[in-house]
Amino acid sequence: MSETANANNAETIREFYRLLDAGNPPFHLFAAGFQFHYPKFGIGRGVEEFVELAMGTRTNISRMLHRIENILTAESGTVVTVEGVTEGADAKGKEWRGGETSGGRFCTVFGLNPEGLIERMHIYLDPDFTGEHNDGFRWPNRKRQEW
Repeated sequence: MSETANANNAETIREFYRLLDAGNPPFHLFAAGFQFHYPKFGIGRGVEEFVELAMGTRTNISRMLHRIENILTAESGTVVTVEGVTEGADAKGKEWRGGETSGGRFCTVFGLNPEGLIERMHIYLDPDFTGEHNDGFRWPNRKRQEW
Protein backbone atom coordinates (compact mmCIF):
# COMPACT_ATOMS: atom_id res chain seq x y z
CA MET A 1 0.00 0.00 0.00
CA SER A 2 1.30 3.46 -0.83
CA GLU A 3 2.38 6.07 1.69
CA THR A 4 -0.54 8.20 0.50
CA ALA A 5 -3.04 5.42 1.28
CA ASN A 6 -1.42 4.91 4.70
CA ALA A 7 -1.69 8.64 5.41
CA ASN A 8 -5.31 8.66 4.20
CA ASN A 9 -6.21 5.77 6.49
CA ALA A 10 -4.56 7.48 9.46
CA GLU A 11 -6.48 10.67 8.61
CA THR A 12 -9.74 8.67 8.50
CA ILE A 13 -9.05 7.54 12.05
CA ARG A 14 -8.25 11.08 13.20
CA GLU A 15 -11.55 12.21 11.64
CA PHE A 16 -13.36 9.39 13.47
CA TYR A 17 -12.15 10.77 16.83
CA ARG A 18 -12.83 14.42 15.88
CA LEU A 19 -16.43 13.57 14.99
CA LEU A 20 -16.93 11.34 18.02
CA ASP A 21 -15.65 14.02 20.40
CA ALA A 22 -17.87 16.65 18.76
CA GLY A 23 -20.92 14.41 19.30
CA ASN A 24 -21.36 13.73 15.58
CA PRO A 25 -21.94 10.13 14.53
CA PRO A 26 -19.08 8.99 12.25
CA PHE A 27 -21.31 6.53 10.38
CA HIS A 28 -20.06 7.55 6.91
CA LEU A 29 -16.61 6.26 7.90
CA PHE A 30 -17.87 2.69 8.43
CA ALA A 31 -18.18 -0.08 5.86
CA ALA A 32 -21.57 -1.81 5.75
CA GLY A 33 -21.79 -4.44 8.49
CA PHE A 34 -18.56 -3.34 10.17
CA GLN A 35 -17.55 -5.24 13.32
CA PHE A 36 -16.54 -3.69 16.62
CA HIS A 37 -15.62 -4.83 20.10
CA TYR A 38 -15.99 -2.90 23.34
CA PRO A 39 -15.25 -4.27 26.84
CA LYS A 40 -18.35 -5.46 28.71
CA PHE A 41 -20.40 -5.05 25.49
CA GLY A 42 -18.71 -7.70 23.38
CA ILE A 43 -18.77 -7.97 19.60
CA GLY A 44 -21.20 -5.79 17.68
CA ARG A 45 -21.94 -5.44 14.00
CA GLY A 46 -23.30 -2.54 12.00
CA VAL A 47 -24.66 0.90 12.76
CA GLU A 48 -27.69 -0.28 14.76
CA GLU A 49 -25.55 -2.15 17.30
CA PHE A 50 -23.01 0.71 17.38
CA VAL A 51 -25.86 3.07 18.31
CA GLU A 52 -26.84 0.61 21.07
CA LEU A 53 -23.27 0.79 22.40
CA ALA A 54 -23.23 4.58 22.20
CA MET A 55 -26.58 4.96 24.00
CA GLY A 56 -25.44 2.65 26.81
CA THR A 57 -22.21 4.59 27.16
CA ARG A 58 -24.00 7.95 27.22
CA THR A 59 -26.06 6.89 30.25
CA ASN A 60 -22.82 6.83 32.27
CA ILE A 61 -20.74 9.56 30.62
CA SER A 62 -21.67 13.21 30.31
CA ARG A 63 -18.59 14.20 28.28
CA MET A 64 -15.44 12.62 26.93
CA LEU A 65 -12.56 13.75 24.74
CA HIS A 66 -9.85 11.60 23.17
CA ARG A 67 -6.21 12.67 22.97
CA ILE A 68 -4.26 10.56 20.49
CA GLU A 69 -0.68 9.89 21.53
CA ASN A 70 0.38 7.45 18.79
CA ILE A 71 -1.01 6.29 15.46
CA LEU A 72 0.73 3.25 14.03
CA THR A 73 -0.03 1.99 10.54
CA ALA A 74 0.83 -1.60 9.67
CA GLU A 75 2.94 -2.29 6.60
CA SER A 76 -0.19 -3.36 4.75
CA GLY A 77 -1.72 0.04 5.54
CA THR A 78 -5.09 -1.55 6.24
CA VAL A 79 -4.54 -1.84 10.01
CA VAL A 80 -4.22 1.31 12.08
CA THR A 81 -3.56 1.17 15.83
CA VAL A 82 -4.20 4.17 18.07
CA GLU A 83 -2.94 4.71 21.61
CA GLY A 84 -4.17 7.56 23.69
CA VAL A 85 -5.95 8.89 26.71
CA THR A 86 -9.41 10.20 27.38
CA GLU A 87 -10.68 12.79 29.77
CA GLY A 88 -14.20 13.54 30.77
CA ALA A 89 -16.88 13.26 33.43
CA ASP A 90 -19.41 10.63 34.34
CA ALA A 91 -23.15 11.29 34.62
CA LYS A 92 -22.67 12.36 38.26
CA GLY A 93 -19.98 14.89 37.35
CA LYS A 94 -17.00 12.88 38.63
CA GLU A 95 -14.06 13.61 36.36
CA TRP A 96 -11.23 11.47 35.07
CA ARG A 97 -8.10 12.32 33.12
CA GLY A 98 -6.17 9.50 31.45
CA GLY A 99 -2.58 9.42 32.66
CA GLU A 100 -3.53 11.11 35.93
CA THR A 101 -6.39 8.91 37.16
CA SER A 102 -6.85 5.14 37.06
CA GLY A 103 -9.16 5.23 34.03
CA GLY A 104 -8.80 6.79 30.65
CA ARG A 105 -6.02 5.06 28.73
CA PHE A 106 -7.10 3.31 25.53
CA CYS A 107 -5.80 1.41 22.56
CA THR A 108 -7.95 0.77 19.50
CA VAL A 109 -7.11 -1.38 16.50
CA PHE A 110 -8.89 -0.44 13.27
CA GLY A 111 -9.09 -2.47 10.09
CA LEU A 112 -9.88 -0.55 6.91
CA ASN A 113 -11.08 -1.91 3.59
CA PRO A 114 -9.56 -0.95 0.19
CA GLU A 115 -11.99 2.00 -0.04
CA GLY A 116 -10.62 3.39 3.23
CA LEU A 117 -13.72 2.63 5.30
CA ILE A 118 -13.55 1.14 8.80
CA GLU A 119 -14.58 -2.51 8.66
CA ARG A 120 -13.24 -3.58 12.06
CA MET A 121 -12.70 -1.64 15.28
CA HIS A 122 -11.61 -3.30 18.51
CA ILE A 123 -11.39 -0.99 21.51
CA TYR A 124 -9.25 -1.90 24.50
CA LEU A 125 -9.81 0.09 27.69
CA ASP A 126 -11.22 -0.19 31.18
CA PRO A 127 -14.77 1.19 30.99
CA ASP A 128 -14.54 2.08 34.71
CA PHE A 129 -13.22 5.54 33.80
CA THR A 130 -13.59 7.05 37.26
CA GLY A 131 -12.14 4.07 39.17
CA GLU A 132 -15.23 3.37 41.26
CA HIS A 133 -15.20 -0.40 40.77
CA ASN A 134 -12.86 -1.04 43.70
CA ASP A 135 -13.25 -4.81 43.53
CA GLY A 136 -11.56 -4.65 40.14
CA PHE A 137 -8.31 -3.34 41.62
CA ARG A 138 -6.12 -6.42 42.10
CA TRP A 139 -3.32 -4.52 43.85
CA PRO A 140 -5.07 -2.19 46.32
CA ASN A 141 -2.05 -1.85 48.62
CA ARG A 142 0.51 -0.97 46.00
CA LYS A 143 2.84 1.69 47.40
CA ARG A 144 3.26 3.64 44.19
CA GLN A 145 0.56 4.01 41.57
CA GLU A 146 1.24 5.72 38.31
CA TRP A 147 -1.49 6.06 35.74
